[in-house]
Order: sequence, then C-alpha cells, then structure tokens
Amino acid sequence: MVTWNVLILLLGVFLLITAMFNRPSVMYLILSAVAFGTYFWIISSNLLLFLVFALGILLIIVELYVPDFGIMGLIGLGAIIYTLWSEYHDFSTLVLVLLAILFTGFITGMIYLKSGRNLVLSPGFVLNEAIQTGQSAEKLQKKADLIGLEGETITDLRPVGKAKINAEYYEVISDEDFINSGTPIKVIKVRGTQIYVRKAGN
Repeated sequence: MVTWNVLILLLGVFLLITAMFNRPSVMYLILSAVAFGTYFWIISSNLLLFLVFALGILLIIVELYVPDFGIMGLIGLGAIIYTLWSEYHDFSTLVLVLLAILFTGFITGMIYLKSGRNLVLSPGFVLNEAIQTGQSAEKLQKKADLIGLEGETITDLRPVGKAKINAEYYEVISDEDFINSGTPIKVIKVRGTQIYVRKAGN
C-alpha cells in the first residue's frame, strides 16, 4: 500500500515539473494537485496537511524563479518534511520518500532541459527583468552575440538566475546541474530572449 501511495506522490512531482516546462501549464498543475490530493486522502484524509504540503511546493517553485538565498526554499522544504513526518512518523521512511521526490524532480527537470525545453516564464516576468536591468529592446535582440562569451554568475542558477557577461547583467538558465553564485560560466546558446549557460570549461 505504501508503495502505491509513494508512486502517486511521485506522479504528482512529475506532473508539477512538467507544468514548469509546458504550455498550457494549468492542465498539468491541476493533474499534479489531484495526484497530491489523492496521496493525502489515501494516507489520512487530512486536508490541513495537504494544504501545508501545497504551500511548501509553492514556496520551492517561487524560490526557483526568484532566488533569495534559499530562504523560501528552506521554508518550503520544511513544510514538506513536516507533512511527510506527520504521515509516517518514521525517520528512515521519511528520508527514502524525500530522496525519491528529489530524484524524480531532478531527473524530470534535466530531461526537459536537455531536450531543449524552456522553463515557462510569463511575458511579464521577462519584461520586468529586462526593465530592471536596464536592457533596451535592441539589446534583447542582440543576445545571440553573447554565444561563446564567458561571464560569472551573480546568483545561484537553480536553474534560473542572474549572471554578469561582458559587463552587463542578464537573466540566464543553466543547461546542466545547478550552478552556484560566483562561478565562471560560458554562454552556449540563445533561444529567443533566454540565455543558456554552462560552467566555463565544460
């Protein structure tokens, strides 16, 4: 029974990550919520725990798009750990379930990134970032000129963050594993307004 419950939980994780890379996202988000809701309904029918879990997921997603030194991500992770501990009351089971969640989310995200999919960002988010960093429309169109140039990350790339390239600040996306701030990076490709980077030397 536990195995099936965990599989439903991991299905929810898969659908959630899928929603971050596909349009329309709403359909995948609804299916993900249904999977998570089914998991908690089977386990304990505790609506409060489901809501706390959903809040934890939301905070982690916000952390991916708006890096803030991991504060929201840690709070979100804490909420998820709390809900799972409330269900199992067993440390070894808790660790195994958390590892399964992290593994499923990481592998799903990497598969989409490697296949050339972009994180679904709203046009408003991209526009606001462009205004905040003082980039003109002309500079946005010339981002292709950055391919091959090296720079340095200003924030962690998880996988989205900021980097300084050719004395300018840009919103970039890691094309590999998460990259820490202060790491030398190289632009490998540009898709529309999105800049993909890797660690310099890779």
